Amino acid sequence: MRTKAKLASESERLQFALGEIDILNKQLQREKLSFENAYGQAKNKALEESQEKKQFQTKCQAMEELCTKQDDILTTKDAKIKELKLRLLRQKQFHQQQLSDLDIHRQQEQYINYTTQKSQENNKKTRQKRVSFR
Repeated sequence: MRTKAKLASESERLQFALGEIDILNKQLQREKLSFENAYGQAKNKALEESQEKKQFQTKCQAMEELCTKQDDILTTKDAKIKELKLRLLRQKQFHQQQLSDLDIHRQQEQYINYTTQKSQENNKKTRQKRVSFR
């Protein structure tokens, strides 16, 4: 009887252990499924974020290229503006020189006219004096 009792006790313990193992296997399966779902979601999210990152990098690169082109255009236009300003400055200086030359020429002509007129007046006075002495 002792052996039967021990056998029954051990059978009961074995059944209890098998029940615990079954419960633990079911819990392990649930946790495994839960982990696989979470892992799948995380993997999908990482893949989406990676694709978004690539799209942003592509957009960023396109914007950088556009900015570089705009900078090149602005640099070219700035150089053209400087060139035109220098050209304007030179033309202004040239025109000022021409105005100065024209003013000098006008003054010279006035002086020549003035001296010619004075000379003619002096000649008339001298003739009148000669006439009056005769």
